[in-house]
Amino acid sequence: MLTKIKNILAPPIFDDVEKTNSAQYINVLLNISTLALILLIPSRSFASEVALMFGILVIIFIGLRFLLYSGRVTLTSFLYIIIAWSSMTYLAWIGNGFQDIGIYTYIILIFLARLLGDTQKALILTAMSITSLWLLYYAEAQGIIYPIEDSATAAALATSAIILLVTAVIILTVNNLEKTIDTTKKSEEKIALYNKELLKTQKELEKHVKAIEEASRKSKLRATRLETIAKVSQRIALNQNLDTLLPEITLRISEDFDFYHVGIFLLSKNNKFAQLKAANSPGGRRMLARRHQLEIGQVGIVGRTAGDGQARVALDVGQSAVYFDNPDLPETRSEMALALKVRNDIIGVLDVQSKRKTAFTKEDAEIFETLANQIAIAIENAHQVEITKDALEESQEISRQYTQQAWSQLASTQHHLNYRYIDKEIEVVSKDKTTSNAEMITFPVKVRDEIIGYLDIRKNENLEGLKGDNLDLVEAIANRTGLALDNARLLVKESRKAGRERKVTEITTKIRGEKTPQAMIDIALTELKEALGVTKIELRTTETKQN
Repeated sequence: MLTKIKNILAPPIFDDVEKTNSAQYINVLLNISTLALILLIPSRSFASEVALMFGILVIIFIGLRFLLYSGRVTLTSFLYIIIAWSSMTYLAWIGNGFQDIGIYTYIILIFLARLLGDTQKALILTAMSITSLWLLYYAEAQGIIYPIEDSATAAALATSAIILLVTAVIILTVNNLEKTIDTTKKSEEKIALYNKELLKTQKELEKHVKAIEEASRKSKLRATRLETIAKVSQRIALNQNLDTLLPEITLRISEDFDFYHVGIFLLSKNNKFAQLKAANSPGGRRMLARRHQLEIGQVGIVGRTAGDGQARVALDVGQSAVYFDNPDLPETRSEMALALKVRNDIIGVLDVQSKRKTAFTKEDAEIFETLANQIAIAIENAHQVEITKDALEESQEISRQYTQQAWSQLASTQHHLNYRYIDKEIEVVSKDKTTSNAEMITFPVKVRDEIIGYLDIRKNENLEGLKGDNLDLVEAIANRTGLALDNARLLVKESRKAGRERKVTEITTKIRGEKTPQAMIDIALTELKEALGVTKIELRTTETKQN
């Protein structure tokens, strides 16, 4: 039973929290007002007219509860305030005038109007209440109405009802304030927690931003250094002279990367020392002058890198500071050593030094290993070019010696190697035969830069007409003549060789055609005698020679 009554008297609940709170206020006021009126109706302390009005109000308030449950909260609250205000005003007119106890409900209604509505409605109701109070006073003062004082019982009942109504409003208001304060505290706690999370997130974001900025800075620096490395690699790739290549490498790296000292060490032939071969700094040049070298695998980061091929970075902090005691390089505060490798074989070390304490990182070592590889390739290419150049020069020298020897032999076997073209005829001349009273221009006849003869041009008149382009023409003819003569010599040589081989083949064929050794020997000696043009050929055995 109590549960049913509680369910009937319970306020409606809506999705909107504010609307639910307003509905709770109105529902409580309607319940209290209806209950109070129901209790006042049977009392004989009120006139029949007042009791009738109480009954009408009960019916109206029950109807307002149905309106409230339909969701018309604002309309219900407005109607309740107007009906309650009108009822209290009417009771004051027919009752005790402006001194009627019901007038005090104006204050409750004004408070409720502001609580459930807005300031404008509360002000309007205040103005209406004050106007009603003064009208009652005026009517009473002019004798228009005659106040009827309620009995003590009626006054007590009315006062109790008002107190009950005020108490309900106060309790609801305080509860609502407590809920609001509690909600506010929880919201503040949530906000504080959220702020902490935001601060934590902000710090993490700041860390991420710094990390991103640092990564961006490193990426830009890496890109810049890779671009510079590419430019340096292109420049040094054009130089194929090892003596000028190494100094150019140290100078380029020092200028393009703003390094204090750059040195290139190459391994000695016995692979025991790393020998300084080029350096850009004044201190480095002093080290070059005294032929500075480091024992491989033993001394400094250069020696160790030369031993195992591992890149190393030393900074002027902690234990690494022991490396910076070179009197020739007193300003060094950071050093990086990179192995120069060709097909996994260590050929040297690139030594880079800076005046800044923390100039190099492991990432820098990875980047500059690319440059070290390019330098190693350039050094190897220059070395191969020198080897090829030396081999070419040796080959050319052998070729010149061969050509000179071949033509010397030809000159010793040929009696006439001097020819003259004169009066549209070619004639053989001796070396001491000359043409007198004639000007002469001599052009060397060369084969592979070796002079094999001379081309003499003589003219009885002056040689003015043989200047300029004509001289270039004669020089070109002299060069072509040398090639033609050498080709002819080679052709004759090969022809003779072919003839000899053919003769050998013929003699061998005849020998194989015989069946007895004596016949083979006779054929061999006879054929050799005819081929060589000699008068006598003997074949002696080993025993005969010894005897």
